[in-house]
Formats: sequence, C-alpha cells, structure tokens
Amino acid sequence: MTLSLSIIACVLSIASLSWNIILYIKQSHSAAISTNTKLIVGIEGRLGQIPELLRFHGIDNPEEILKQHGITSEEFAYLVNSFTVAGTFYRTTPTPNDILKEGSYRWVMCKSPSTQKAWPLVRIMLADSPYRKALDELIEKLKQTTD
Repeated sequence: MTLSLSIIACVLSIASLSWNIILYIKQSHSAAISTNTKLIVGIEGRLGQIPELLRFHGIDNPEEILKQHGITSEEFAYLVNSFTVAGTFYRTTPTPNDILKEGSYRWVMCKSPSTQKAWPLVRIMLADSPYRKALDELIEKLKQTTD
C-alpha cells in the first residue's frame, strides 16, 4: 500500500513538473511575442514620419504609391500598426476568428472602403500567415457585398 502511494505521488509530481514546464514555455513564447510587437509597433510608427523607409519593403516612390491607395503616410502607419497588433492577438488567442466576426471592431474596419482601398499596400507589411490570409478573404468578401 505504501509503495503504491509512493508511486502515485511520484507520477503526480512528474506530471506536475511537466505541466509547469509546458506553461513556462508558453508564457515565455507569449512574452517574446508581446515584446516583439511593442518594438515593431514603435518602428512601424516611424513610417508615418519617414515614408521613404518603405523602400526597404520594396515600395519605391512612397508618396505616389500612398496617394494611389488613398492614404497619407500617417494613415498608412496607423493601419499597419493596428493590423500588426491585431495579428499578435490573432496568433495568441484560443479563438482567433472571433476578432473577424461580423460586427467586430476589425470586421467594421475591414468593411470600410478606405481600408479596402489601402489593403493591397498594408498587407505587404504583414507576414504571410493564416492571419493575413483570413484578412485577405474577409476584405474580398466584404468588397463583393459593397460593390
């Protein structure tokens, strides 16, 4: 009986240790994403002040390109920051598609003709990911309903 209790206690201790290691790894990952997002948002914000930096992202003649997409450099920086922050949430929440549900903040933003016009330029600044693909699909769907 004592041996059985000792074995059970040992197994529970190992399970607890394993669970704590998993939680530590997840927490470290989330902290890294959060820190990276804060830094990127600060850097991306500079695009509003210095649109010439867009050349490092393959966008030459930024003033002309921004004008073609109907936005100023400040508006572009805002959109990039907004979608970057939402992307962090999308990647870390257990229910990522909730932020794109009809009537949500992000859905309303994507429904805006101004956002839709700027989207081809904004999407360049987002990594190729399930988040960007979901936004592409949502914006395309919303464009078809407003045309």
